[in-house]
Amino acid sequence: NLAEALQARQEVEVKLAAREAEVAQASDASAATVALEKARADELEARLAEVAAAASEAKQQAEAIEAASAAVAKEKARADELGANLAEALQARQEVEVKLAAREAEVAQASDASAATVALEKARADELEARLAEVAAAASEAKQQAEAIEAASAAVAKEKARADELGANLAEALQ
Repeated sequence: NLAEALQARQEVEVKLAAREAEVAQASDASAATVALEKARADELEARLAEVAAAASEAKQQAEAIEAASAAVAKEKARADELGANLAEALQARQEVEVKLAAREAEVAQASDASAATVALEKARADELEARLAEVAAAASEAKQQAEAIEAASAAVAKEKARADELGANLAEALQ
């Protein structure tokens, strides 16, 4: 009976040692799983921070594009106004030239033109020259406005492309 009891005790001790080894292995596996899940949580938190930063940058880009678009619209309206003023000035110049040509024909026909008439024609010619200078200045300003609009449009297109790229990155990060 003593031998049988000792054998039973030894079997129980072997089973207990095996069970303790299983528990230790399970505990190690559980600790590794916890560490892995924490690393995944940290990675997810970092990704979420990147997504938030990308969203903030995309919002800033959209605001910049909206401001640039408003500036372009304002510059275009000003260029349209300058174009209308230029057309009006060109029409006035044409009218003055027609009147001047007619007056010059009258002066050529009137051989008895007085010195006062000559002075009047010179004053009108000076007025025409001044008007022509105004027309040239208006044309130059209109050209500068057109170049400014073209540059602003290129900047808007570049910002829009960057915003589209950020949007794509944001969608990829969210996915």
